[in-house]
Amino acid sequence: MKRLLGIFVGTCILFSASSVQASNRLSHRFGVSLGILGDPFPTLLGYNASINLARWLRATGGYGQISGTTNAGEAKITTVGGGVRLFVPSWNFSPVVGLSYAKVSFTGSGSLSGFTGNSHHTYATLGFDWQAANGFNFGLGANLSTLSGVGAVPYLNLGWFF
Repeated sequence: MKRLLGIFVGTCILFSASSVQASNRLSHRFGVSLGILGDPFPTLLGYNASINLARWLRATGGYGQISGTTNAGEAKITTVGGGVRLFVPSWNFSPVVGLSYAKVSFTGSGSLSGFTGNSHHTYATLGFDWQAANGFNFGLGANLSTLSGVGAVPYLNLGWFF
């Protein structure tokens, strides 16, 4: 996590010298995306809808599942969650920080992704987000759960804003 934070801060410093212009986030406000290992956390593939409320603020919500074999048998997690993401207002490629809440439904036995039963948790997002002029969206970073034993996981988001 320290290394990820170092990369994050270094990139912020590197891009701080870029020219100030309005970001593309208000040109294309509504979006859909596929989250790989990402949102909502935990999920293998997450399906999300988002809205850019301001150049610096996005609200997002989604649904995802994980299925797997544990040491005690088969298990499945279904996650529904939502949260907010904060950006540098004038940057199209911006560092992102966020906070989300997710409800986790667990079926089966054993432990999967640190969960052993139905639960809910908050998690922080730290990474980078790029929204192109045509609406294409790319995000990369990590989600960190506040629950003990769940930990952090990297994510990749690919989407389109309209």
